[in-house]
Amino acid sequence: MLESVMGNDVPTAPSYVRLLNLLAAVRKITPFTHLEADEEQLLNALALIWHEPRNVTVADVMREATDVSRSTIYRRLLGLKRKGLVEFKDDRADRRLKFVLPTTLADEYIARLSACIDDLQVEARS
Repeated sequence: MLESVMGNDVPTAPSYVRLLNLLAAVRKITPFTHLEADEEQLLNALALIWHEPRNVTVADVMREATDVSRSTIYRRLLGLKRKGLVEFKDDRADRRLKFVLPTTLADEYIARLSACIDDLQVEARS
């Protein structure tokens, strides 16, 4: 519709709209349908951290999230754990430390989102 207002008769959806449609399609796949928006946001933040060459603890996640309380972040982590997207692993040297690790399901979620972006890039080149 915007294209026709601006004088372009070919209605094509901008890349951002196509990305949103692809993301919506991924979210409709079980078990991702059960992912709350705040949990998805935390999972995305964790994906960024997991991509770095460092381990992340529960305390690190709670400390880095400055927009909500630590208890809220912990509840969200527990929600992701219940949904099978993260797991906690005790540190061998200090059992008080728990690392937050992705599960196979989290890896699948990240892979599906990556595939969406790859599809958009291929589409843009065509």
